[in-house]
Amino acid sequence: LRNFVFTLEDGQFSLGNNLPLIKNLQGRILLSQNGLIFEDIKASLKENSQNALNIYGELSEDRLCLTANLEHLKIENFDVLSNLSLTLNKGLNLQDGTQKVSGTLKTYGSVINKRPFPELSSSFEIRDGRLRILSFSLGDNYNLRGIVNLSAPFDADLSLNFYQAVPSELIAQFSSPEQPDFSGLFNGLIKITGNLTEPKVEGYLEVNHGRIGELDFVSADINIKGRYPKISIVDSRICREDDSFIMEAEIDFSELGQQDSLSLRFKPDKGILWQGWDITRRRENQVHISKNIADGIKVTFDTFMEDESENCGDNYINELGLEYRIFGDKLLKLRLRKEEEILGLERRVRF
Repeated sequence: LRNFVFTLEDGQFSLGNNLPLIKNLQGRILLSQNGLIFEDIKASLKENSQNALNIYGELSEDRLCLTANLEHLKIENFDVLSNLSLTLNKGLNLQDGTQKVSGTLKTYGSVINKRPFPELSSSFEIRDGRLRILSFSLGDNYNLRGIVNLSAPFDADLSLNFYQAVPSELIAQFSSPEQPDFSGLFNGLIKITGNLTEPKVEGYLEVNHGRIGELDFVSADINIKGRYPKISIVDSRICREDDSFIMEAEIDFSELGQQDSLSLRFKPDKGILWQGWDITRRRENQVHISKNIADGIKVTFDTFMEDESENCGDNYINELGLEYRIFGDKLLKLRLRKEEEILGLERRVRF
């Protein structure tokens, strides 16, 4: 049987009655005894735009194998370069004899807006009208597993794992160049259940060496709950070198990167925040107050409870200080006590 060749000119591809997903299709399709072979298929995602999607592969009765090259594909404000590989295999479920489709989807050489982007690797099954995600990883730091109903109301039961992840770097590639409202190294698990348009979100995250709002911290234990896109942070603890805080917050992911996307509240644990000042109780009767006024420069004030410091000598005199971090762990400190002035170099050593 000879091969039949079909030529595409300004073709389109759509799902059901929806608007076309792929436009300006051009190329050749070969019909042979083994199925369809796609040759030199070019397409775009917009009318009258330059073709930036090249597709080739094969389709048989039991298998689909496609490779797509994205060359400066323009999607909204993104310029995408990547290579996608999709395979689908139709077979029988050995347990009940029903049909299933198993597949993989992978990318390589991905660049978004001229910056390297983590590669996607996934394996899945489609059976009984449901998509079972066996693995859906983004780089080495994010992994998604679970089940999605492929018919309305598109319910889902998904688990998203974080492994030494830095979400702020990922978000920065999809938002403005300004710093996101949070940063740090994330580990943890988030559960996503219900209708995918507004799913229920619950989870727990451990964050190291990060920032939320204007507060830098050493570690944080964060509990998350809510319904996307508005997520609440509740009963969470932020720890710094000298103090810690109980934190609550609301994050609106639909406005992420905007000024009002993050609302923070702090409660005293070992310290409190007061209009940008850090207030910490250090000894039994000493209160330490500090504020960063510039990079490496801090104003401090140490005071004592009057009823506990009476008749206790010079060690309990209020002190105003100015600290300047000159390099590494060394501080240049100016301390003022009544009529005293002390200028010294301090080095902090941890044991």
